[in-house]
Amino acid sequence: MLALGMVSVCTLVIDDGVPRRLAKEHGLNVRGTLGLLCQAIREGQLTIAMVAQLADDLLAGTYYLPFGPGEFRDWAAAQELV
Repeated sequence: MLALGMVSVCTLVIDDGVPRRLAKEHGLNVRGTLGLLCQAIREGQLTIAMVAQLADDLLAGTYYLPFGPGEFRDWAAAQELV
């Protein structure tokens, strides 16, 4: 993925710390999944309820998020992302 970002003008969506840091060190545009989802809420493409459900579904697996199930709305508000 980093190679693609180096030869393309695009934004990479990377959540893992090491690849994200490497991408930034190489001057690539990087976004995290939550940032992308919150932007979609602000632009009216998704609703808070939709993203909250998606976050809960991700948390039901092995996906790490900085909040627990049912906590997306409060987390996003506290971060002033929505």
